[in-house]
Amino acid sequence: MKFRKAIKEDSESLSKLAYKSKAYWGYLESFMKQCKKDLNITEDYIEEQPVFLVQ
Repeated sequence: MKFRKAIKEDSESLSKLAYKSKAYWGYLESFMKQCKKDLNITEDYIEEQPVFLVQ
């Protein structure tokens, strides 16, 4: 396994992964829609926080 620091271009794929990971547990779609904003990994967040990916 290799680790790398996330870059702002990773924000969309990380957001999708966070959403899919939460949805895996079978939550209702109505609940998932409410969570979507909280599961969004923004470019600013990536630049300001230590975010890493496993390749």
